[in-house]
Amino acid sequence: MSTSTFQNDVQCGDSHMFQHGPDFSPSNTLLPPRQCATITKEEVSAWIASAQNLVAGCRSLEPDAARRLESLVSLLRSGEATIAFGGHFKSGKSTLINSLLRRDILPASGLPETGAMCILRSGAHDSAHLRDASGRRSLECTTDAIRHEISLTSSSGARRTQTHDVERLELVLSNIPIGPRACWIDSPGINDTAEMTECAQRAAAEADVLLWVLNTRQFLSIAEVDFLSERVELYGPQSVALIVNAFMMSEDSAEWEEFLSEQMPVHREKLLDRAYEIGLDPDNMPSITVVSGKVLGTQNDEWSELYGGKAIVELMNSFSSAEKPHVQCARWGRVYNELSLLEEPFAQNLKSDVEQLKEIRTQLKAGQKPVADAAAKNRAAFKSGVESAIDAFQVDWEIRAYNCGETLANSIVPPHIWRDDTYSKYLNGALESTNAEARATLVTAISSLAQKHNQTPPDSACVDSLAKLLTPSPVVVIVPDTPAPVSVDNFVDSLGFRGQAASAFAKAKANAESTQVNVRQVTAYAATSLRANREQAIAVVLENCVGVGDRLPRALTPDSFSGGQFTPCPVSLDVSAADELGTAATYAFERNGVFSCRASNLRTNGACLVRLHFAETKATRIGERRFHVSVNGKRVLSEYDIFARAGANKVVVAEFTAQIDPAGNVQLSFEAGSAGQPQVCAVQVIPQEEVTSRLSQLKVRVQRRHELWRDVVLLKEEAGKLVQRF
Repeated sequence: MSTSTFQNDVQCGDSHMFQHGPDFSPSNTLLPPRQCATITKEEVSAWIASAQNLVAGCRSLEPDAARRLESLVSLLRSGEATIAFGGHFKSGKSTLINSLLRRDILPASGLPETGAMCILRSGAHDSAHLRDASGRRSLECTTDAIRHEISLTSSSGARRTQTHDVERLELVLSNIPIGPRACWIDSPGINDTAEMTECAQRAAAEADVLLWVLNTRQFLSIAEVDFLSERVELYGPQSVALIVNAFMMSEDSAEWEEFLSEQMPVHREKLLDRAYEIGLDPDNMPSITVVSGKVLGTQNDEWSELYGGKAIVELMNSFSSAEKPHVQCARWGRVYNELSLLEEPFAQNLKSDVEQLKEIRTQLKAGQKPVADAAAKNRAAFKSGVESAIDAFQVDWEIRAYNCGETLANSIVPPHIWRDDTYSKYLNGALESTNAEARATLVTAISSLAQKHNQTPPDSACVDSLAKLLTPSPVVVIVPDTPAPVSVDNFVDSLGFRGQAASAFAKAKANAESTQVNVRQVTAYAATSLRANREQAIAVVLENCVGVGDRLPRALTPDSFSGGQFTPCPVSLDVSAADELGTAATYAFERNGVFSCRASNLRTNGACLVRLHFAETKATRIGERRFHVSVNGKRVLSEYDIFARAGANKVVVAEFTAQIDPAGNVQLSFEAGSAGQPQVCAVQVIPQEEVTSRLSQLKVRVQRRHELWRDVVLLKEEAGKLVQRF
């Protein structure tokens, strides 16, 4: 077999080995033909220069956007094409790569093997290096040495967790058909463990193109649809190519032809049916290449159309360097897609700033000091986001649990059935692992919401409380307690036991089916049992995150008051009407009696806004408490009745403007009225100059953010034009 290099010797993506055009026969649907792009180095340099200018402008205002733009610039500057092989665990990725390399270097067996990201490049001499937490070290470049470091299973079939510490394995191999400007990545299979799926995600994120290997024995699972849809959403449909790996029972060309004519059309229809879920256009699907990776590795002749040899060679040639049209298209498609995702938050932030600016201007025209903080809106948005996040967790968890149950149920095949707690242990372990992954995703989502809406991220106590509420109870898989099944093959006709063996096998089959049903039942219970804890989980998050440690801006401290009694608030308050940082922490205390307070060291002879926060915690009817409030000797509230304004245990805010005296003070007096004693929960005195200062800052920010948003849109449009050239 020739080991000609998959490299960029041919224009327009034509095969280095096969000079004639791609074959579009039913047996092999290859990449759509693309015209050579006319993107010049000057155009790329100009785009990169514009992006770098945008990065500089985003660093202070949109730091996350700046980081993402920098990564896109690095992507376009890279001269190496990176191709990742991904797929469900045991889809035959490593076997296919070994066949393409014509060298059995990667571990491959009947059990999941690849437990870490494997980077493959060509070179003059073989070498292997492993990166983990302790650094980078060399190892012997042999399959046994590699298996020792990254294999998921031991020689006895036991699960190995050491691979979790491996960041990546770097292989340089001589005499292999990987071009000098190409890099291949073999990634762990998804839907095995949370760690392996995360590693597969990291591998895919590094790749220009993800070659997704579809296993014909379990074709396009729900987990694969989810993985691919996320890939397409982030990087665009140009970043994915599909390989259908036919698992054949023998090296028989007739079996191959039968697969192409009978099974492949069914698989292709399933792909088309699920295309929209993945984010693909059924009328413009990416490459679909059909191979039999295992059989290819046994062939000693030149690459031919048999078993997909020619098709896979042409596919790899089309991704053999960064200059190839398919790689360029994938990169610019990724740039366009990521800029589209960046555009939305830019627009939302700009809209938010403009609305704040309009609000301040409106209130200034009315002669009122606007509220300097939008905490109430943030709290409402955070609460809504938490509810959606927990609902999304429940959906995610139920899908994951279903997949765990199906995996176990499908593995129970007569006559060999375990009657101890093996199935219960396996299922509980799988559910525990995937539940922890789903909860981690939920906590990350809540933390992001807290940061976005100025709330406190969940602490360890909150995470522990959520774990108690959102972790299913252990389940027990019931296996029928009947005599061990007898294999038919263990008896011979001459002994006359054929009928007994058949009867025992039938019982074993019935027991297996009963066990499968029970597995699905207990899995469904575990999946849906968490629904009842939804409201309690939401309450835990809100109690932990909303307004913890909040303090009203410019609120007077207890030492600013004279007279009255400073006591803890005796009840839980409804803060829904408070348009400031109104939380249980904010209103933890109240002042009762006849008292006064003073705001000092303010700018002299200026205006200020006085905001009084009240909540009726004792009176139960109108007229039970009425009092007066004066500012600098001028009465501003007469016979004020908190209950009449808001009812019991609910915060209400009264605000008005006042003048700061020549000494820089504002004096407030709370005086007895016709009933009861004065009461207040918090007092704010906010200088007027803070309003105009915030107005000026907002004007500058709105203008700058609008410019940045415009530049993002222009960059995206330029990238879109370049994509259309392919």
